[in-house]
Amino acid sequence: MVFDLSERASGILLHLTSLPGPHGCGDLGPQAHAFARLLHGVGQHWWQMLPVGPLGYGNSPYSAHSSFAGNPLLISLERLAEEGLLSRAALTDAPRFRSGRVDYAATRAWRMPHLRNAFAAHGRRTGDHPQFEAFCAANAGWLEDFALYAAIKRSRDDRPWTEWEPELRSRDRVALDRARRVLRAEIDQQRFEQFLFDDHWQALRDQVPPDYFCATGQRWGNPLYDWEALERTGFHWWLQRFAQTFARFDAVRLDHFIGFTRYWEVPGREDTAKNGRWRPGPGAKLFEALGPAQLIAEDLGEVTPEVTALRERFGFPGMRVLQFAFGTDPQARTFLPHNYERNSVAYTGTHDNDTTFAWFHDCGSPQRAKEQCEKERRMALAYLGVKDGGREIHWDMIRAVWSSVANLAIAPVQDLLGLGSEARMNLPGTAEGNWEWRLEALPDAAVLERLGEMTGLYGRSAR
Repeated sequence: MVFDLSERASGILLHLTSLPGPHGCGDLGPQAHAFARLLHGVGQHWWQMLPVGPLGYGNSPYSAHSSFAGNPLLISLERLAEEGLLSRAALTDAPRFRSGRVDYAATRAWRMPHLRNAFAAHGRRTGDHPQFEAFCAANAGWLEDFALYAAIKRSRDDRPWTEWEPELRSRDRVALDRARRVLRAEIDQQRFEQFLFDDHWQALRDQVPPDYFCATGQRWGNPLYDWEALERTGFHWWLQRFAQTFARFDAVRLDHFIGFTRYWEVPGREDTAKNGRWRPGPGAKLFEALGPAQLIAEDLGEVTPEVTALRERFGFPGMRVLQFAFGTDPQARTFLPHNYERNSVAYTGTHDNDTTFAWFHDCGSPQRAKEQCEKERRMALAYLGVKDGGREIHWDMIRAVWSSVANLAIAPVQDLLGLGSEARMNLPGTAEGNWEWRLEALPDAAVLERLGEMTGLYGRSAR
């Protein structure tokens, strides 16, 4: 049995790279398995994480090089040592990475050579090749193109494809065939890394009893889609993309759901988004082609009646973010728990918000005027019935979300721990310092016990 989004449940938002561990960033190894067990032990159904594709510009999970491939930085070096593909001695001299943050350059410099050593060790074996070849055959529809792309990119000093030779940019058949011959070893390396990612991903999913735990993911894409051309193919590429995503996750959050009804088109020559125009999205046609699917609609921002109608037509739960409930925006009231619908996912905050503790206590930041912040604080205290000045506002907000009628309640792990702005994952509109925050240790027993008690009290427990 797999829990679905109509079940009353709760979970925690934590991206894999934010897990603790000795190798520069969190991964699919022992700490991920331990975190999954901890969530299960206190009655959580869902672990929500950010997209897991290979990182692109700014190390953002939302700027992946592929809609299908996995991020090789998430491959567990410990698991490779357990499998005999790396020596344990090789992992003992890990650099002293900075505490609480991911240094992506240093992490890549440490991890990627080990993946090459693992591939060399794999090549010296005989028994493992059938599994590898079976994976490659099953995923050939996307894997061969991705491996070729990644190999060419590496051979061009990781320059973007727009700076490659014209014949490669335009996918000239002769040029691509030549690249396949010249870069065969690197292509095989890329294929192998995707094999490892898939193997370690499935091991994490299989480790948790399927009737007690699900993972949820999110998807985002930057390209300007040619919806007319995609429709002529029956949305084949999108259906493949969804199939690959649902092979990894039990539910998927569609970022910027508004874009499926209309999107803002900006000419390529423009430096800003000011001079654009609204264009119609695919609307219901895409979701009719997809069929039944567990999708969460990120319906935040300028929600038009068309957006609401599309979401309701297919029964997708929308999102309610409690931090948005106490502002002066006309839509703020819809985020108050007494206005929630059952078919919704309620959050204290998301990866784009400041932590709840910082949102409440840090007034006068560049993102919020002090007067506005004070108004929101007063309303939050009154609405939540808090008498201690918000000393544990993070737990007060978690309680409000957990006690709501929303079928699913989610809190970022930063809110579970009552952390401040230093633990913020992303500040939209900024290019540096995002996606780096990490736990230094997994949540302790007292915090987890409190979460478990609240989960049971409000009828969300998976136990």
